[in-house]
Amino acid sequence: MVEKNSVETPFLKAPASTLVSIIVPNYNHERYLPRRLDSILNQTFRKYELILMDDCSSDQSLQVIETYRHLVDKVVLNTENSGSTFKQWNKGIKEAKGKYIWIAESDDYAEPILLERLVACLENNSGCVAAYCHSWETDENDTVLRNWDFHYHEPDLDLWKHDFVASGRDLVASHMFIKNIVPNASAVLFRKDAYLKAGGADESYRITGDWKLWATLFLQGDVAFVAEPLNYFRTHRRNVRSATARNGISLLERLRVMEYLRTQVAVPSDVHDRAIHHFLKTWIEAILKEKLTWQASRKIMRRFASQDPYARQRLLKRVWMNRAKIPAILYRLAVN
Repeated sequence: MVEKNSVETPFLKAPASTLVSIIVPNYNHERYLPRRLDSILNQTFRKYELILMDDCSSDQSLQVIETYRHLVDKVVLNTENSGSTFKQWNKGIKEAKGKYIWIAESDDYAEPILLERLVACLENNSGCVAAYCHSWETDENDTVLRNWDFHYHEPDLDLWKHDFVASGRDLVASHMFIKNIVPNASAVLFRKDAYLKAGGADESYRITGDWKLWATLFLQGDVAFVAEPLNYFRTHRRNVRSATARNGISLLERLRVMEYLRTQVAVPSDVHDRAIHHFLKTWIEAILKEKLTWQASRKIMRRFASQDPYARQRLLKRVWMNRAKIPAILYRLAVN
């Protein structure tokens, strides 16, 4: 349902002074789309344009979109599915007129002050190319499960306990090489010109194109973080990551991002070792949970070995240390 005060939003904001372009790329999220759009229309910050996109959904998303059409600035409908989240991001930004961009994913939602807080970060810090906030994890039924503190244990949990403005290059070299320190696009506001300078989102990626994009953006300037959780990041079975778990795409693309970042920054040796440790941990957990096929793991092993001369020794050590729990597949990968 559209909330009463959201109907007034287009009349309260001034199109001539649009500062933010909000892009909502939707695909088969009819169930979540009303909550998403209501949380945008009820933002306390009003100087925005709202661009609603649909990637040829097969559910009833178009009916929901028609309900909201009079409340948005532009509707962009694909006649064929693009097959790519990142193609949609790039397409949406070509339509955007704002100085700042908020990619508000169609299955997430936000506190009313999210945009106000993030705009202030960028307006008050001219050197900042992006600002993002902490998030809550929520399930398919809007039940809040936890905040995302757990995501920052490997890099440095203490850093994300407080608001900060930091060098983006330092964040990439010290933390972004280990993992994507921006868990959810819906939590980020960034400068459009920095996005364009970064070349946009790399459409050759299926899963981790956001990781590469944020890192490339961060290399251009400072980054602001708001420790208050203002974003609600929905995790459910129908997202892209869940659907591609067994074929190893996410892990293969993780290695691609690490390869790319090595060409952009000098990665300290201790950070490199922590990143390898985290990668192995993630890979082994995927195998133990039977989320990877043997063929996928062989591809991962080949790519891993191509960038780390000690890849097999590292894996064999892990197998030996955990031999009571590790299946034969890992031993085969390490010795073949």
